Amino acid sequence: APDGSLFMTDWVDKSYTLHGKGRIWRLRAKAPGTKPSVSRCPPDSPALLRMKEVPSATSKESLPGLLTLLGDPDPFLVSAAIGTLARVGGAPYLLEQIGHKDPKIRLGVLLALRRTPDTSAAEKFLEDPDPGVRRAAVQWAGEAGLLPLAAAVEAAASRPPVTQALFEAYLAAMDAFSDRLSQ
Repeated sequence: APDGSLFMTDWVDKSYTLHGKGRIWRLRAKAPGTKPSVSRCPPDSPALLRMKEVPSATSKESLPGLLTLLGDPDPFLVSAAIGTLARVGGAPYLLEQIGHKDPKIRLGVLLALRRTPDTSAAEKFLEDPDPGVRRAAVQWAGEAGLLPLAAAVEAAASRPPVTQALFEAYLAAMDAFSDRLSQ
């Protein structure tokens, strides 16, 4: 918020139904009206300059540069690149990148595709050799209610290597599927 306060949501219940239990929380300074602290990051720092360039990328020519940012160690740059790739590149460009050799880039492509209406690639990501990419694909299938992919979700969760995060995502997806079937 302009006064520096932070708003958070709390859905309270794992169910996505409108249950009326959720809350909006506001965290603010004890002395309202105090100015938020100024960033210690120098205005000419390379990270800040790179961050400012990402949202301004509006042409198809900027997409390969954004794609490489998906592998950057800075999570803020990765997040900005995901949003911009989804908005500027859209599903047609992102679908061409599914087979990229870098799992970080494949994960970023998956996260960008989730921001588009196209769910056609979800099954392909469920077959990914990287357990982190598969975990994200399982989560996507469960949260989007992609019931036809239930068998592929189960296969993805049992394909080695299996991590705890992948197994937990599988359980959550199966729970989401069963909730949808019972409605």
